[in-house]
Amino acid sequence: MDYEPQDIEARWRERWAQEGRYEADPDGPDPTFITVPYPYPSGGMHLGHCRTYTVPDVYARYRRLQGDTVLFPIAWHVTGTPIVGAVERLREGDEDQIDSLQGAFNVPESDLQSLETPMEYARYFIEEGESSYKRGMRQLGLSIDWRREFTTNDDRYSKFVAWQYETLEDQGLLEQGLHPVDFCTNERQPVTDHDLLEGEDAEHQEFTLVRFRQGVDDDATVYPMATLRPETIRGVTNAYVHPEATYVRASVDGEEWVVSEAATEKLDLQGRSVAVEKRFAGADLVGERVTNPVTGESFPILPATFVDADNATGVVMSVPAHSPDDYVALSEAKADADRIEAEYGVDADEIRAVEPVPILEIEGYGEIPARDAVETAGVESSDDPELGAVTEELYQDEFLSGRLLEDYGEFAGEVVEDVREEFRD
Repeated sequence: MDYEPQDIEARWRERWAQEGRYEADPDGPDPTFITVPYPYPSGGMHLGHCRTYTVPDVYARYRRLQGDTVLFPIAWHVTGTPIVGAVERLREGDEDQIDSLQGAFNVPESDLQSLETPMEYARYFIEEGESSYKRGMRQLGLSIDWRREFTTNDDRYSKFVAWQYETLEDQGLLEQGLHPVDFCTNERQPVTDHDLLEGEDAEHQEFTLVRFRQGVDDDATVYPMATLRPETIRGVTNAYVHPEATYVRASVDGEEWVVSEAATEKLDLQGRSVAVEKRFAGADLVGERVTNPVTGESFPILPATFVDADNATGVVMSVPAHSPDDYVALSEAKADADRIEAEYGVDADEIRAVEPVPILEIEGYGEIPARDAVETAGVESSDDPELGAVTEELYQDEFLSGRLLEDYGEFAGEVVEDVREEFRD
């Protein structure tokens, strides 16, 4: 006798459905409620979903065997940006999106034309497509009470979510404030990891923003520079801008700031009041001097094409004593001082006079740890692929073992790891 599981399973699934085997109307004192993360129908069902929903199904069946009344509903997460983004890509004829739908989920050309709205798109992968969730879940024989199916777009569900927030607010458990989140710049709204169509690998980086001013007066123009190592401000000897990138002079929270044009959007998204007053090339900033807020000494801004104007403020501080990439960049700037003077008007002798300023000591390195790290690794230029790894290694060593020098007063002799948060404040 041939065993055809598809035929046998189909008969039993039909019988279970006719009998309402998994339709539960709990009225006893201790029913069992099964809930799992709602599927997000931005594409068809795949093998990973089989595991995700088989696990609770096994538990639901176990509880029924124990005599429990088991309520196992299912819902569909149809709100969020991936479905909206997918529909927009289809409208634009995005080849990658079309290839994904046709190749991975066998969506025929004729069906693509019907996926014109987010809800039509979601409904297709919930129950109409060849790889739809409902078809797959029923083929698996999941013991779901399909009468209780709903979507996150249903009015009742929206009211339920609103009720939760209102209840939390009534109990004083909600607080409004600023918090870093993933943000969709197309849809202009925060998103969670599961809402993302792309960019899932994006990480939050919390920089310390330091005000370097063009002078000593409190109302002097601010050149904000971001750092992950606030304890190193004392060791800043110069700054870099990308000469070909676009920078702006802008009013930020009532102060005059100079940042890259790309930085203004990020500052605005962080709740700051930003008004751009003037745009210009980074080359116009080369040769300007700004003041170190810790030492009170001024230093020059130099040109560097390695600066990523899209990262942080686009104005980069340089700590050549403790950052191998800064040490190499400064060495190259000194070697190129005559050209920089000819092209940007910066005194070549002024560039050559810039020297690393040590701010900590660490066992196994000399007075200028970055120089030792570069020379030991044999790094000779900023194009050396090993430079990044050398920089990260020294950063880690200094964080764990570096002890601050006497100039740090009450923090002198302290290990960076123990006091870094003090400098963030």
